[in-house]
Amino acid sequence: MAERYSDQLTQRIAELTSAEEPEASALKEALLALSERFHTQQNLLDRVIRISDGFQRAERERSASYHEHYEREVRRVEKVIRISDSYQAILRGSETQYREIYNYAPLAFLVLDREGHIEDWNRAAERIFGWRRDEVLGKDLFELLVPRDDRENLSSLWATTLRDRTATHSININLTRFGELITCEWNNVLRYGPDGELTGILSLGVDISDRLRLEQDLRQAKEAAEQALEDQRHFLAMASHEFRSPLAVVDSAAQLLELKFQDDEDTARIIQRIRRAVRRLSGFLEDCLTEDRLDTQHWSLAGERFALPQFLRSVVEQAQHMTPNHLILFVENDPPEFFFGDPPLLRVMLHNLIENAIKYSPAGGQITVVASTSGGGNLLLSVNDQGIGIPQEDQPRIFSKYFRGQVGGGVSGAGLGLYLVARIAALHKGRVTVDSQPGQGSTFGVLLPAMTDVDMAVGGDILK
Repeated sequence: MAERYSDQLTQRIAELTSAEEPEASALKEALLALSERFHTQQNLLDRVIRISDGFQRAERERSASYHEHYEREVRRVEKVIRISDSYQAILRGSETQYREIYNYAPLAFLVLDREGHIEDWNRAAERIFGWRRDEVLGKDLFELLVPRDDRENLSSLWATTLRDRTATHSININLTRFGELITCEWNNVLRYGPDGELTGILSLGVDISDRLRLEQDLRQAKEAAEQALEDQRHFLAMASHEFRSPLAVVDSAAQLLELKFQDDEDTARIIQRIRRAVRRLSGFLEDCLTEDRLDTQHWSLAGERFALPQFLRSVVEQAQHMTPNHLILFVENDPPEFFFGDPPLLRVMLHNLIENAIKYSPAGGQITVVASTSGGGNLLLSVNDQGIGIPQEDQPRIFSKYFRGQVGGGVSGAGLGLYLVARIAALHKGRVTVDSQPGQGSTFGVLLPAMTDVDMAVGGDILK
């Protein structure tokens, strides 16, 4: 319609301009109408152009947004692909690691279905039972590895595992490919599929035949050792009994001879040597019996409360009779009036300390035994001699069993005396110390805590 209107205005203007006498007003009016129409069309065209530009901008923006979204999606997909590749690499590594563990583990891995058919087994299973993997796939576990007499019991255990859905442990007799019977320890765990359905059992086994044989050998060796110790104790008790009577007779006879020949120095000297030998052998037997008593299984101290000064004086007097060539002094520095302990063992302990001082002291030397109180009613005993002393390198070892120091090569002894001193002190929850310099004598100190029967029954060092 707009085009027809424009055509009419153009035709009207043409008619006016072709007339011999054109009407100026009419022509002006037609030109103004055409100009307005032109402006209207121009405005419309501008509007259309603006709308078109808007659509183009929107399209460009939409295109740019879509392109950006597309690029984001591409980057996301690439990231997902990278993550997927990483997970696949991890899974491949995990599968490789699992396969290496599965194949090279010392345990036999048996993968079984619900019916007990073998789906897989590893190299340890091949080594233990003798069959290759390809020879056992699909075979029945019970027919392959279980002796006929045990199949019913193991089938029942298998059914219980599947029914109760619990892991089980068992030790079974199994068959190898060569008909050999071996003992295996098994741990059975349940296998589930991706949907949570029970698919079978994974059995982990190890051949413990050698271990059981070793345990049996150890039990037999232990029983033999215990029997040997028991035989040794019986022999030692018998030997002590058989030796003590003759030694007592020899010592009594030597005493009579000593009285009879006391004016004959040479004979008296020989008799003293005999008596010293008798005392040495009697002391050795006493040490052996004491050690045997301490080593007896389930042995405990026979503790009692006793008068301490009288006990110590009797030990020192007895020791003085042993050596006419040494002076043994007993010094009471306010010791406890009563003490709780095992008197026979304490006698052995103190006797060994004094005898050790006698052995390593020159004739005419003085040995001093001091008893005192050391805080809280604890007892401190010390034995000091003027002997040859102990080298520094030997001192950490002198309480070891059977140890003989460098300077003791010419002195008789079995190396049990100081060992028993340390053992007896430890049993009384006490401890032993030594202070010695070569050529300047030695001082042994024994610190024993004040105890009761309850303290004695409780293990551990109660000295603070």
